[in-house]
Formats: sequence, structure tokens, C-alpha cells
Amino acid sequence: MIDRYRLLLLTATLVLLSNAASVRAETEPSDNRLVRPLPVHNMYPAMLRFFDPVPASALETNEKQVELGVVQHYSSIYQYDQLPEGQLLADMEIYTLELLGDIAVTDTLSLGVTLPWHYAWDGFMDGFLRDFHDALGFPNGGRELRPDDDYQWYYRDPDGTDVWRDEPGWEPGNAVLRLKQQIMHNDHDGLALLAALQLPTGSVTRGWSNGEPDVAAGLVYSRRGSAWFAHLEGWGIIPLKKTDPGIEYNAYFRGSFALGRVLTRRISLLAQLQGGTSPYSSGIAELDNSPVQFSFGANWIVTPRSMLNFTFVENINQDTTPDFSFTVGFSYR
Repeated sequence: MIDRYRLLLLTATLVLLSNAASVRAETEPSDNRLVRPLPVHNMYPAMLRFFDPVPASALETNEKQVELGVVQHYSSIYQYDQLPEGQLLADMEIYTLELLGDIAVTDTLSLGVTLPWHYAWDGFMDGFLRDFHDALGFPNGGRELRPDDDYQWYYRDPDGTDVWRDEPGWEPGNAVLRLKQQIMHNDHDGLALLAALQLPTGSVTRGWSNGEPDVAAGLVYSRRGSAWFAHLEGWGIIPLKKTDPGIEYNAYFRGSFALGRVLTRRISLLAQLQGGTSPYSSGIAELDNSPVQFSFGANWIVTPRSMLNFTFVENINQDTTPDFSFTVGFSYR
């Protein structure tokens, strides 16, 4: 169920994009980085234990070059469930730093790697969020049942044994190896095959990895006009990890749709919807429910070699996504 706040956010974003349609772009940009999707994914720690794709574009042709990037996320998270099947508590704020490297092997094939680091801590926004929700009549999602700014991240199985438990601090995330093979490309359309392998480089006992690789394959179709552009993407993901105490893991699906408008030769605005099924089968809604999140933001070509992204992400279904996230990305080639 979409509450009034999220309905207002969706409406405001659509109005913003509609008004942007009245702004005539200076010229059709030749740099297809401007029409990339927003570089965001699900930052909920339970979902970070598994592969979650960052949307890609099929409109870019390779020029045998290297591109380096840094993406920073800041997320507020509160999820709690206590049932006979087990107990889960995620109460934290997370700063995530992702280092990215991509290299064009041929004109149509590129390889990439993502190396994430997380700093999970008590945070500082619980009181503000509670007062904000109270002032507007929105639900707090159970935050009022916990002390403000108090870190917890654990899952306890039905027998009362901690499957994972963490303390505040820095944690390595799971490294991801990526592949993109261009299948079709012209001035207005693109189709690309995607593949990824997530490696279990995060901690299993502290709840940042499932302990086994995830194998994923996807397809992205991209289309652009003189100013509007869109990307439609879908993935199938197979975790090699199958069970933990009280939990079974299954193959799952993820998808995204991004719609954007080029404003000038250097700036574009985007709205993006991401979601899919969950890899968990546990009897706990905060693990099993399908994650869905909505984001809006901008791409800015700063120089011919560098680009910045700014994104705000809001959850749609509450149970298996952060309350919200801010993302700033930088890339250089």
C-alpha cells in the first residue's frame, strides 16, 4: 500500500518531469553518459547479502577506454520482526562507499568490478524521522518502540541462536564482477546482455554476506529520442547458498525502469523504479517480502571526462528496503 507521502513524492516527480518537457534542450547530446540510469540499488543489509543489480544503459558504445568511479550512499534503516520462526532487527544508518572500474575489451564487450565498503552505525536521524512522521500523520514503522540512535543488526533462528550479529563499524561488502555485451545499437535503440558474479567477500557471521557466490544474468533495452530516454532491465539471479538455520534461499528476479529527460547538453533528470522478488523464505516479512523502491535524481556532465550523479531513494513497500537513501556518484574516464 502506497501511503500519502509516497503518493505525493511520485506525483511531484512526475510533475517535475512533465514540466521539464517544456524546457527545450540546447542540442541533442553526443555524450551518452548523460542518459545513463541512476547508479542506485537496494541498501537494506539483508538484501546486500545477495546480488542486487545497478541499472545499466545499452546506448553506449565502447571506445576501448577505462572508466573509474566512486559512488557514495547514505541510508536510514529500521526493520523489526519477532515471530515463532525467528527474530530480525535492523536499526542503523549506513554510509556505503563503492569503488568501480570498467574497461572496454572490444567495441561491444566491457568488463567491470565493484568493491563496496560499509560503515554501519547508530546514526542521528531517528528523532527527526519520528517527529517528521508524527507531524504529517505518517506511521513510524515501529521506531517508537526502540531507543533513538541505537544500533542493532542481528537475525536469531527459531531456537534462539544468533545466525548473524554485528557491532557498529566498517565492514567490507561483497565484490561484484560485471560483464556487458552489446547485442544491438543504433542512434535511438540499444540492447545489451548483462552478467554478474557476486563474491562473498563480506562477513557471514556479522550479516553482510551469505557466504557463497551469486550468479546473475540480465538483459537491458534502452531507447532515446531528441530529449526523452528510457531503460527497461530484467535479471534472473541464482544464489549458490541454499540454507541457513530457519531460512531457505531461492532463485529470484530483479527489474528496473528508468525514464529521463535531457535538459541541456550537460544535465538530465530521471525517475527510476526498481524491484523484484526476495531470495528469502523464512516466514519473516522483513526478509521475504518483495523489495520495491523509487528514486529520482540528475546526471551532470562536469567536464568531457567527468560526470556527477545525485539521487534520492524512497521505499515503496517498507519491509525489505531502507526508509530512504541519498546517493552521490562520480565517474572519470
